[in-house]
Amino acid sequence: MNAINSQKYGKAAGPDGIRTEALIYGCRRLHVYMCILFNLFLMHGYVPDDFCQSTIIPLVKCKSGDLSDVNNYRAIASSNSITKILETLLCDFIETLISLTIISLGLEKKILLLCAHVFKQTVEHYRRHGSHVLLVL
Repeated sequence: MNAINSQKYGKAAGPDGIRTEALIYGCRRLHVYMCILFNLFLMHGYVPDDFCQSTIIPLVKCKSGDLSDVNNYRAIASSNSITKILETLLCDFIETLISLTIISLGLEKKILLLCAHVFKQTVEHYRRHGSHVLLVL
């Protein structure tokens, strides 16, 4: 429930078309099913490909600048709403495990999210090539 309620309102829907508000205002039964789903992911060590998809959206850095210049844009990735909740849960879990390390190294949550993205890409690469990925925490 904390991970769901910590999501921001008014954000664009991801590739699945489901807005975050649908999950926030969903009934308790929906939240229980999401919990069961996430536990099954952990139990079986498998996350469907649809959870790893995101939509890349280009944003203009300077509207008065040259709009045809690719350097005048930055990209943001819009993930599925349910994936954002799963990432929030994983980040909270990882932060709990390594909170002392994060504080001692001065790392920020943004860096941790970047690491989570790199982790997802690495897992996806090995799965695409028919290999298994094992994670030990």
